[in-house]
Amino acid sequence: MILSYAGQTLDLVPLLAMVRWRGATPLLRIIASHPTKRIYMLRVFLAVIATLFAACATTIPTEYAGPDAGQVVVGIGAAKGIKYDNYSLFFRSLDGAVQSSDQRPTGRLIYYQDNRFVAQTRDYDTAAEDGVVLVASLPPGRYEVFNFQLAKVVGTTFTTLRSRKDFSIPFEIKPGKAVYLGNFQANAVRQDFRGTSIEVAAVFVVDSRFQTDVGLIRARSGTRPLLADVTDATPSVSAIANQFFVSPK
Repeated sequence: MILSYAGQTLDLVPLLAMVRWRGATPLLRIIASHPTKRIYMLRVFLAVIATLFAACATTIPTEYAGPDAGQVVVGIGAAKGIKYDNYSLFFRSLDGAVQSSDQRPTGRLIYYQDNRFVAQTRDYDTAAEDGVVLVASLPPGRYEVFNFQLAKVVGTTFTTLRSRKDFSIPFEIKPGKAVYLGNFQANAVRQDFRGTSIEVAAVFVVDSRFQTDVGLIRARSGTRPLLADVTDATPSVSAIANQFFVSPK
């Protein structure tokens, strides 16, 4: 069984063996032996794969509990009319020995919008948009957000969207302080095809909602408390210099 992921063709059988998912073989047999359930089961199967990819391959802890910990805060959401399994912002350390880009420690800030396997409470959900405000606790140091990923299952295909070229949204974590990186709202890019509007891509609208987002975090209960000292470091779209990031209209 084959799927396309990030421009590559992947054979699911050795992939599942790699992650040691014991339910893989029975599920593959069900998909093969029950034609009436095949498409539904395949879509569920691909949703599991999407969740596994979202949960793996990062090495920077986002729940660091050392006495020198600081915090990064970011809003990630989506305008109504666009729906993905998850939306991720990848970040990496800028400290330490010089390494190639694929060897640096990395982390992920993620919003699960439409995922049946991960429960994530939305911080806002209106007629216009939905999303979360994330707080990650990190070791002190210099970091940068360098790419993003939108992932979903369309029919029987697992698809992702990310920038071919890395960019840089730098930020610094200081002990006992928090830095706010802004609110990133995904919007669909549509194109007319024979009279039908078709989603062909997506962009992030970058905006500072400092007071609103910080207020949402402070109003939450049962979650990691936000540090008292919070700095607004929302980047300008011109500084990001990437076509996937735009200013509010």
